[in-house]
Amino acid sequence: MISLATAKKVVSFSFRFRSGTSFASITGLDEDSIIDAMKLCSSLGVLPTVPACGDPAILDRIAKNVFSSGFVGPESSFLVSSERFEADTVSRVALLAAESGCPVLFTRVHSLASLKALDEQCSNGGVVFGETSIAAIGCPFSGNTVLHSDWAKAASCVADPPIRSELTVARKLLNHVATGKLLAVGSAHRAIATGVRAGVGLKDFRRIPVGQATAGSRLSVLWKCGVEKEALLDPCAFVAAVSTNPARLYNIYPRKGRIAEGSDADIVIWNPASKLSQPELVPDGVEDPFEGLHFANCRPEVVILRGQVVVKEGRLVESLKIKGRFIQSEGFGDFVFGRTKTLNSVLTASIKPVSREPYSGPVANLDASRQETPPPKESQFYRKEDYDNAPRVALPPGHRLIHTSVKTAQPPGGLSNSFWWNN
Repeated sequence: MISLATAKKVVSFSFRFRSGTSFASITGLDEDSIIDAMKLCSSLGVLPTVPACGDPAILDRIAKNVFSSGFVGPESSFLVSSERFEADTVSRVALLAAESGCPVLFTRVHSLASLKALDEQCSNGGVVFGETSIAAIGCPFSGNTVLHSDWAKAASCVADPPIRSELTVARKLLNHVATGKLLAVGSAHRAIATGVRAGVGLKDFRRIPVGQATAGSRLSVLWKCGVEKEALLDPCAFVAAVSTNPARLYNIYPRKGRIAEGSDADIVIWNPASKLSQPELVPDGVEDPFEGLHFANCRPEVVILRGQVVVKEGRLVESLKIKGRFIQSEGFGDFVFGRTKTLNSVLTASIKPVSREPYSGPVANLDASRQETPPPKESQFYRKEDYDNAPRVALPPGHRLIHTSVKTAQPPGGLSNSFWWNN
């Protein structure tokens, strides 16, 4: 991490949280490791990200019980991952981050419980940020969830954490994006062929690979659902969620995420009513999780990269030899670490050492390895002839207890062996 952050200018690392240390086969960091990682991120000025997923050690045990009960389909993921586990991860990791003096970004916020936990941590003063995925928003609107009657469609919507099927959850996520409580909408892209999913998880939901093919349709689906369909986002909020806020989080703003003098001339010209033919957004053999949403008309038609048109009328200008660049960013971005620095300075100033009089009371010896020699006890007893001619105070310590009587087993007058009889 140190080498990547200092030499390669990596400004974010992702960690998966798990509890306990007895599950060595489960991928993730326990509480002690999370604290160490957070402190290291804080010292390097990089942003740690943690998915708002349940504890994998616990979910694995629940999945075994669910499978043994006869549930084998994709819908079983709802029985395995309760929303409360997602909320627990948000609450616990946020507390550990606060104790480490480090901000944290929670990704894949998919449920109402995790949203509530995120809001509570923000209201308690935690420097926490949230991000959801486009599948959690678009799949409920398209009707493609793990409850779909078509196994291929249902399997293509298996995610970690699960994508909730209720439209109320999707609308709540959009509302949080609009208000800025969820700063960004990611893709969580993972294109997996349906044949591969069936080959490993047709009869066991635990083995179905998670993830959806969403990278190509993320912007169009967010515009369709958030701006046109629900009117919860305006164009400015849309740009903030997909461009400005991510640039702020990873400290490349205002070079990216803004159209202004000194910024890169990277511009997307968006057409919400495009007449161009629908492009192929998913690879062959991969299910489209947003099929039926009819979002193809919401798309960029022109893309300008560093001042040159690289996409025109929805097609790549192949004559240009422009390539992408890796932008080296610096750590300790003000958007992420500015408030953390202020909180740490306020906390340091509010707690000062208290001057007290030196303690002079007794101190108990609780160290079993250190044995003190006890003072000699006056427990020696002597016969009278041993101290007849010496005063009591003249005897050494421990010899001053005088035993004034000598017990004997003889009768009064002494022992007699004579035999008495009457003449």
